[in-house]
Parts: sequence; structure tokens; C-alpha cells
Amino acid sequence: GQEGEGKGEKEVSEEERLKAEVAKLTEDNKELKHRMLTAMADVENMRTRMQTKSDEDRKFAARSFAKGMLEVADVLDKALESVPAEKREANQDLATIFEGMQMTSKLFQKGLEAQHVRKFDPTDQKFDPEMHDAKFEIPAGDGDKGIVKACIKVGYTIHDRCLRPAEVGVTK
Repeated sequence: GQEGEGKGEKEVSEEERLKAEVAKLTEDNKELKHRMLTAMADVENMRTRMQTKSDEDRKFAARSFAKGMLEVADVLDKALESVPAEKREANQDLATIFEGMQMTSKLFQKGLEAQHVRKFDPTDQKFDPEMHDAKFEIPAGDGDKGIVKACIKVGYTIHDRCLRPAEVGVTK
């Protein structure tokens, strides 16, 4: 009878060894699944970040070009402001040139807007250091302090971000 007992112990230990191996393999499997899911999440996060960066790059690609074009817009505006109505009425050639410049200015602004570049004049708005560049102060009198009361140079945004702050006078 002792041979049978020895065989039974051998089977038990073989069974225990197999159970332990299954438990170890199950644990290894869990660990590998966890690592795989983590790696997949990391890849997805990186893909999302790259997509966001790509979208931002695309969105603001025109930024430096547009910034350079703002001087052209400023010159066109100044030229249009410098020709009084009386002189245009008195001189048909001047009136024709003025109309041509107005059309050019409108087309130019339309071209900027197609690139999501928009002009803004913050007169009578609350001063915002992100959007306005204060060049001087104006006594507030009875009015509120920190209000833009003079706009020397209009500002521009691109996709709702400041491209160039407006140069302004603010109440103190």
C-alpha cells in the first residue's frame, strides 16, 4: 500500500504545480492586458495631441503673413481717411481714385477675413490688456475708469486670438 500513497502525493503535488502555473499564467495575462491597454491609451493620447497640434498649426499658418499685411490695411485706411468729402466733390478724378481705393480696401479686408483675420475697434469697451495696448490716459470725469475712449490704431484677431492689439487711450 505504500506505493499508492507515494503516487497520490505525486499527483497532488503535480496538481498543485499545475494550479500554481495556471494562477501565475493568469496573473501574467492580467499584467500583459493592463500593459497593452495602457500602451493603447498612450498611443491614443499621443494621436489626439498630434491632431490638436496639427489643427492649431493649420489654423494659425497664415498668422505671420497676415501680421505683415496689417500695415497695408493701415496705409489704405489712412489714405481713405485723409481725403475729405469736400475735396472729392470738387474733383471728379480724386473721387474716382478714392472709389478705387475704397474697393481695394474692401477686397483686402475680405481677403483677410477669409483667413479668419478680423479688424476690431474697442472704443467704449472695458480695457483688456490681452487685446488693447494703452498708449495714453484720459481723465474719466464722471465716467467709469478703465474704458477705452480713443482708438489710435485698430486691432486685429485671428481665430479669436489677438493678432495685433489695438492702440488705445484709456480713462483713468
